[in-house]
This record gives sequence, structure tokens and C-alpha cells, in this order.
Amino acid sequence: RLTQRLAAQREPLRDAEPVLLVDDREPEPRHLDAILEQRVRPDRELRLATRQQLERLHFREGSTATQARRCRRALQRLVEQRLLGRLERRIGGVRAGSAGFIYCLAPKGYQVLNLHAGGTKGHYYRRPEPSRHLVEHTLAGSELYVQLVEASQQGRLELLHYQSEPDCWRSYLGSGGQSVIVRPDGLLVLCQPGADREHWWFIEVDLGTEAPATIRHKIRAYQSYAASGHEQAVEGVFPRVAFLTSSEKRAAVLQRAVNAVPDGQALCTVDLLDSPLSVLPPANEQISTKTRHLNPLT
Repeated sequence: RLTQRLAAQREPLRDAEPVLLVDDREPEPRHLDAILEQRVRPDRELRLATRQQLERLHFREGSTATQARRCRRALQRLVEQRLLGRLERRIGGVRAGSAGFIYCLAPKGYQVLNLHAGGTKGHYYRRPEPSRHLVEHTLAGSELYVQLVEASQQGRLELLHYQSEPDCWRSYLGSGGQSVIVRPDGLLVLCQPGADREHWWFIEVDLGTEAPATIRHKIRAYQSYAASGHEQAVEGVFPRVAFLTSSEKRAAVLQRAVNAVPDGQALCTVDLLDSPLSVLPPANEQISTKTRHLNPLT
């Protein structure tokens, strides 16, 4: 009887209302799916992100202290709800406190987003802690995305589409019928404010860990993919390739690698991660732009 009574008490919890979270910007609580719609879904393309990056994306109202406080509270709630996860590794070590946390979408967050989009719940498992190099590489890509969103909000450009890996990877059949995969770090579609031409870019984030021979091999892989015509048949355009790196010295190495490949300069360009807007908006009209058909993300 005691077992039946306890079971009866637990039963209503299965059909309870969705969990409520408090949005710091709203006076009333909002349902979980609404919080995810605003806070988590836009960051699904960000495989990893720091607190500062998320703050710049979603908490732009009020003073600097208010933005930081609201961001900390919202992220803490999402972590407690197991919608976001935090890596054990921190930027700046343990002394950095909460400002050093690196966030990722947790398995439950993926499931809720899939259900919210009308799909199935699916099965997701927490992945092992990524290596230091992978964390730095992924955060560099996240920082590029945040910069582009900020530029779009400031009216300097329009960000129409963004894909991170592995969604931006491309597969096609090679000349021998074998399956070939091209693995860019990102895909961007940009537009000048008020313009009617979309600029398509494959992004390669370079932190100086790959030899020039590897860079030349990547360039030739993009050239082979362009020659296949697969991307043009699907999208009507072939994106240009931007190698973005962290220093002038490394940029010179990349430029020499591009110059060493026949016709490499026609497809690839090199610039710094700190100033992507100096190179990304312009594009080759013949191979990387088409008439606009997308709406801005922000």
C-alpha cells in the first residue's frame, strides 16, 4: 500500500507543466521552450562559447555590470536545467572564476531543441572533454561568428546564413567514383546593407598548427570540389575560401601557400581573425556571389 501511495504521488509529475525559468529582461516567468528559442537555438551553431561571447550575443541592454549579471544568472539556470554544459577546462584557469567557463549545448538541450522544431527527441550523449587545441580552434570560430553578428546589428553588413562544422562539410563523388569530403570550419553568407548580391564564403580558421604542405593540399581539395560542380548545382554558386589566422607572420605563410598553388589566388584569400570584415564582404563576382534570396539572421 505504501508503494502504491508513493507511486500515486509521483504520477502527476509526469504530466506537469513545462519547467519555468525567469528571464531577467521580462517581469514574468516564461516557458522553457521560449527560453531555448531565444537563448540556446541561435547558439546551436556555436559548438563552444565563452560567457563573454554569449553575453555579447544576447545581453546588450543596460550597463556593463547589468549585462554581466543577467548573463551569469541565465547561464546558471540553463546549466542547472541541464540544457547547457560547462567544460572542465577554463580560460585563465580556476582563478578566472565563472568568467572562464566554456559552455556547450548539453544532450538535453539538443533533445528539447529537436522537439521544439517538430522533430524527434533522439539520443545524444555527452562527449569526452575536447583537447586544448580543439577548444581554442572552436572558440576562434565562435568569436568570428560573434563579430559578424555584432557587425550585422551595427548595420555594417547583413549576416544571412551561418553554418559551423560538421553541418558545413561537403561530400561529393570524386573522379573515380569514390566519396570525397571537404571539411571547412564554417560557411558564411553575407550581404552589404541594402545590396542585392549574396557573398558566399567557406571559412578556414588557422591557428598556426598546420604545415604549408597541408594548406596547399586543402586548397587543391577545394579546387577539386569546385571542378565537380556539385556545390554550384545545389546552391547556384561556389563559395570563396577565406583562411583567417591570428598573426601577420602566419598570414604571410598562408599567402605563400596560396600563391604556390596554380590559380589558388582566384579561389582563396588570407586575412586576420581580428579583422575579418576587411576581407569577407568583397568577393569574386564570378564564383562566389549570386542574387540575394536569404533574409538576415539578426
